[in-house]
Amino acid sequence: MVTNFPTLNLYRMSKTDNRGRSKNRSEGSAKRVKKDSESEGSIEEIRRAIKLEAKQRETDVTVNVTSHRKDKHHEEAGKYREDTKKVEKMPKDLKRKHQQQQQQHRHQYETPYYRITGMTVMTDGGPETRIDFATQRSVRREGMPEGKAPHFPQQPVARQNDDGSLELECFVDASPLPTIKWFYDNTEVKSEGRFSQNLLQKGGDSYSALLSIKELADSDAGAYRCCIVNPHGKGNANFNLKLTGFSSPTFVEKPQISSRDEGQVMVMEFRAKSTLTPTFVWHRLNPGGQGGEDLVSENERVKIVLRREPNDIYYAALEIKEPTKEKDAGQFVCTAKNDSGKLTATFTVKFEVPEGAPSFTRKPQILQQTSSGGEPAICFDIGYTARMNPNVTWINPKGKKVKESSRVKFKTNDEGNGNWTAQLELTNYKAKDSGTYTCNIKNDAGEANVELTLNIEGPLDDGNDDSEA
Repeated sequence: MVTNFPTLNLYRMSKTDNRGRSKNRSEGSAKRVKKDSESEGSIEEIRRAIKLEAKQRETDVTVNVTSHRKDKHHEEAGKYREDTKKVEKMPKDLKRKHQQQQQQHRHQYETPYYRITGMTVMTDGGPETRIDFATQRSVRREGMPEGKAPHFPQQPVARQNDDGSLELECFVDASPLPTIKWFYDNTEVKSEGRFSQNLLQKGGDSYSALLSIKELADSDAGAYRCCIVNPHGKGNANFNLKLTGFSSPTFVEKPQISSRDEGQVMVMEFRAKSTLTPTFVWHRLNPGGQGGEDLVSENERVKIVLRREPNDIYYAALEIKEPTKEKDAGQFVCTAKNDSGKLTATFTVKFEVPEGAPSFTRKPQILQQTSSGGEPAICFDIGYTARMNPNVTWINPKGKKVKESSRVKFKTNDEGNGNWTAQLELTNYKAKDSGTYTCNIKNDAGEANVELTLNIEGPLDDGNDDSEA
């Protein structure tokens, strides 16, 4: 906070050369020199007192006092010297009357902060000018209301509110009510848009000046100044505001999961605002608490949507066709990032299973075993629970329904308490049987699907297809 005072310039009258004066005149001159020295000492004490008082009120104070009427001062002083020569030749009664008039003659010089009062008196050594000083706290100009100049009793503060806005506040004592103006880099800040100003009375002559800034951005950083003025003076409170991370993306619409096309498409979506150009990257966290994450990329089932809308708003979405618990359950994360910071949107995908609907009780597995006929066989083994007579359907890598044949056998075992085992046994298997098989388990309450991928090394050869649509 800085208060600027004008510069104090003092002008001492030059002494006239009065030749042929008496010894008493010489002694009077000596007295004047002594009084001048005392006056200079008083001036230094006043300056020190001013600086000490200002230091107690504010920091980085510069004292400046300027007399704006020095020319008239010299003119008056010259006039008194001319009058002195005339007094020498006057009769005693007129001389005494003239001296009384001179003692009553005063001239004053006023500045915004100090009053300089000069008075010419007659001494044994001749006319002498005396100068006194008074601060504006103790004197006031004619017609000015009583009161005090703005004074900051404590340091200004800056704080961030729960709604994300920032408040700059300075505390001031002043009388009468001061005028408040805020500046940003020497440009006046108006109370409009994202900026609002307020002046609160705290009791008596104490006030609180507030500047609120909404929707903060990194570009709002810089030098702010609160200028407080009343008829007795002015004061400035300075703020050096440093902001980082305030231009990072923020949510306009929070993350949510929805569906469309009668549940055939699952949509993870959100909206974010970013004044700086952002990037959006999708990841899927590895299931089972194993840590790590996989980058999500587009394919025939997965589509990534990014669309810019008015007012620096971005729509981001991840669309998954025909979602399944086995493929798509878990956590997905989208990170929106710009030069100021980043924003993370997290989605947890859960598949609600209706009561009595099929659900898997263990991880599906592919086993190598010997068939009932004594031949080597590959067995797809599924464990699940279901009620109300579930139906099991197997789909081959070509998307066709698998039918039993000489190479393909189906097995379903009831293990009790609603637990079941479903198996597909494949004998005389070849490399052409490689691919992803799907087991669909369905009843009146719902359905569940699981995929198993088979890899068989060897040459691909032609043969009859053991499945049909």
